[in-house]
This record gives sequence, C-alpha cells and structure tokens, in this order.
Amino acid sequence: SMSRQEFQAKWGIGNQEMDDQHWELRQYLEQFERDGITIEQLKAFQTVLENHCKHEEELMEQTGFPKQEEHTAQHRGSGKTLLEMILTLKSGERRLDPSVVIPTFQSWMEHVETMDRELAEWLSSHQAMFNKHK
Repeated sequence: SMSRQEFQAKWGIGNQEMDDQHWELRQYLEQFERDGITIEQLKAFQTVLENHCKHEEELMEQTGFPKQEEHTAQHRGSGKTLLEMILTLKSGERRLDPSVVIPTFQSWMEHVETMDRELAEWLSSHQAMFNKHK
C-alpha cells in the first residue's frame, strides 16, 4: 500500500482538491486490486467517482477549459466501464477478480497523469489571471 507522500510524488498534480479526491479514489483501487470487488463496494466507489468527475467538469465549465469535451468523454467512458462491471456482478458473479479490473484502473491513473495534470495546470494559470483582474 502506498503512503500519501508516495502517492503525492507519483500522482500529485498540484491541485490540492483534485489530489485529495484522487487519493480517496486510489484507496478504493488498492483494495480492489488486493481483494477483488463486490457489487456493494463497486457502488460505493461509483458514487465517489461520479462526484469527482462532476467536480472536475464544473471547474472546466467555469474556467472555459479548451479540452473540456475530450476530458468529459473520458469520464463518460470510465462511467460506462464501471456500469459494465456492475452488470457483470449483477449477472451472478459474486466478486470480480483483481486481474479483470487492474488494466482498467491503470488506464484511469493514466487519465490522472495526463488529462487531470493538464487541467490542474490550466486551473492554476487561469486562477492567477482571474485573481489579477479582481
């Protein structure tokens, strides 16, 4: 399991609020990678993930982020993948094996490293501009 400091060094993107949310999501992913996932756990995670995506999308909307459409499309893709996992569990699987979900989680962390990092940089430069005009 990764400490908060290690997480920050590897995946921190310099936006405190987004970093905190990513850390929370990462806690779920680590548990899933270790133990697999039951439907209850997945639904709890779905709520956290949806709130996180909504938060980012509101920030993009407020600041006119140029890549909003592409970024939001990736969020929708994640939501769809999550729903597919839930449906698989509903169809009788009791638990999804870690091997099934790890590739998905890796792609989500790539999203953090690329898309979210870009958004964080945009937000910090945008906030600086915004504060100058106050």
